Amino acid sequence: MKTQSLKALVEVAKYGNISRAAISLQVSQPRLSQTISEIETAYGEVLFQRTGRGILPTAAGERAVEIARDILSDLAMVKAEMIANAQNNTELIVIGVTPSVGPILVPPMIMALKQAMPGLTLRIVEGYSGVIQRSLTDGELDIALLYSIQSYSGAPADRVLVERMLLVGAPNDPVLDHPEIPLWDVAKLPLIMPSRTHGLRKLIDREARRAGIELNVVFEMDSLTPTLDLCASGNAYSILPSCAVARDTALGLVKARPIVDPDIKRTLNLLTTTAHPLTSATRTAARLCVETAQRLVRDGKWLADIC
Repeated sequence: MKTQSLKALVEVAKYGNISRAAISLQVSQPRLSQTISEIETAYGEVLFQRTGRGILPTAAGERAVEIARDILSDLAMVKAEMIANAQNNTELIVIGVTPSVGPILVPPMIMALKQAMPGLTLRIVEGYSGVIQRSLTDGELDIALLYSIQSYSGAPADRVLVERMLLVGAPNDPVLDHPEIPLWDVAKLPLIMPSRTHGLRKLIDREARRAGIELNVVFEMDSLTPTLDLCASGNAYSILPSCAVARDTALGLVKARPIVDPDIKRTLNLLTTTAHPLTSATRTAARLCVETAQRLVRDGKWLADIC
């Protein structure tokens, strides 16, 4: 079967209308009808039937369309890889991360990717979840590591890890001498929090409301570095994930303890774009991103549970 015939099956199923499918394929309506008829004759199956709602695939047609989509996807992937190989056997992979994930994950992730694929060119893009997700949908990113997934219609997300929220303060603060801090006690402290539109703030506010607790937010700040600086000075506290404070706690600049009653957790997800076919290098890079994050958990550098 020719590629054009495969595309004909997919487009007719997509639009449920011969005229609209013909426009999409840039062929005449009679020619497209003839192509579908020839496919049905060759395989001895009726693939589409006319209904009051247009042209719908039969059971055999649905299977044929599914196979056609898979073949076209494989062909597109082969073409993308051939183009990448033709360009001096190098490939650019663009990975999007949120600001809290970047400090802990990006350095070891780059090392793992460059070791596995020395010819690879990497671009790391940092941004908030909404921006990263839009860029992934538009194909500007190949891979994204996100917490908040807002109605993403692309490939299913792979759950990487689940991390607990921590109370963060000055390294010599006696409040943080306890191994865990109940949320009720956290509510008594002056807190620096992200603005209410931030995904982390929404999560924390939701859990506090469920527990019937009102937090004492004295500053709103969407920038991580000044938040940590204020926590280190002893002027306020914050609620942050392990990945955001790992470097500062390791250096003794701040102290952090898990919040309990209730535990506040969020899930890190890995997503890949569906705007263009994924090459084998992109799939390998996605796998190494997951492995790197989970290795940090096993090594005790990231306070989280592996999914």
